[in-house]
Amino acid sequence: WDALSDLIVRHKKFADTDWALPEELCLRLSRILDLIAPSSAQRRYQRLFTENDFFLIEEIESYEPSLEKVELIRRDAVKEIFDKQGVDAVVDFSRSVRSSWRVGLSLGSLALDTDGRVLSSLLNAQEKTLRQFAGGYILGRFRSRGWAWVDGLDLSGWEVDQKGQFFSYLPFVVDTWNRVAVLLADQGAAYWSRANVNPYEEKKELSTGIDRLIEFERPASAIECLSVMLYQNQPINQDQAFAALQLLVEGKEEQSRRDAHAITNIIAALQKNPGTDQDKLLRVEWRYLSLLDGHHGPAPKTL
Repeated sequence: WDALSDLIVRHKKFADTDWALPEELCLRLSRILDLIAPSSAQRRYQRLFTENDFFLIEEIESYEPSLEKVELIRRDAVKEIFDKQGVDAVVDFSRSVRSSWRVGLSLGSLALDTDGRVLSSLLNAQEKTLRQFAGGYILGRFRSRGWAWVDGLDLSGWEVDQKGQFFSYLPFVVDTWNRVAVLLADQGAAYWSRANVNPYEEKKELSTGIDRLIEFERPASAIECLSVMLYQNQPINQDQAFAALQLLVEGKEEQSRRDAHAITNIIAALQKNPGTDQDKLLRVEWRYLSLLDGHHGPAPKTL
């Protein structure tokens, strides 16, 4: 059934090519597909929850509208499972698909009374799939209800880690950071150690987030943010740049997250700035000498 579904979508998508099946044959195959569809909604809708939306859309020339259509179909699928079997069935369904967070996103987008079951009980679940489901749910709720929903939740009975995990699924913006400062106070590490950093979400005060990332020893994420600021032609703070580069070379974050392109861009910006501390620049160039070959990035200026 999955193979036939994919075949039909593929030929509808590329209907104007010389290899595509005729429209009438696609219609006949669609009727056959309806006849052999699994009786179980969970089985029938598994293929919808994948990371590759391209294989689900039928009209390649209207990509964005087609994506919106896919999201609506996903919500209808989750709503059907919920209406027939309840929220626990939706949670179980999320375990059977490739992209559990998309199941959570769909459930969170629906006007259903499901916060109590999903939030406090699944945020710190041992199973990664369930944590991803909860993260998608929070994102879906936030997109549909905004900060009013966040501020209306009673977090007083939550553990510190649950609060940190909850805020980590919200946008990486100053509005989130301000709430973290109030609700977690001196326990901010519960958020900053696991925050999902997207430098493109905060438009005005990204430097504030960079300070916190450095404070909680996440230099690779700080460097990513500084690199995005440079890409957007924003000035960067040299103290932040030196601190992040120093922490990274000391191994304060996974070396697998080390972005050589971002690092050399930041070093190049420091080199071009006449106000840069030359002693600090010398130490940085020495520690990152292997990246400063003068071909794919800048050459040393102080050595």
